[in-house]
Amino acid sequence: QYHRHDVQVTVCGGPADRTELVRRNFALRGLGVKVASVASDGTLPFARGAFDLAYLNLLTSPPADLPGTVAEVYRVLKPGGKAFVLAPARRWFR
Repeated sequence: QYHRHDVQVTVCGGPADRTELVRRNFALRGLGVKVASVASDGTLPFARGAFDLAYLNLLTSPPADLPGTVAEVYRVLKPGGKAFVLAPARRWFR
C-alpha cells in the first residue's frame, strides 16, 4: 500500500534489532525505508514539520520521558499532521 501511494517511510528509534526487522520486511516487498537513530537526549534527527504522519508504538519499550517523547513527535509533524499512538492504557493511564 505504501508503494501504491508513493509514501516514503522512515523508522526511527527502538532497539536496533527491531528497526532492522522493519527494514527487512520492506526489502522483502521491494520497498525502501529510511532508518534513523534517536539522539541520546531523546530528540529526533529531523527538522520541525518534516512529516505528515507519525506513528508511536509504546507497547514494547516505553520511553523514560513520555511527555518529552510525545512533544518531540509533535515537533516533527507538519501543521495539521496526524500522530497515531499505540499505548497500553492500563499500565500508564490509571
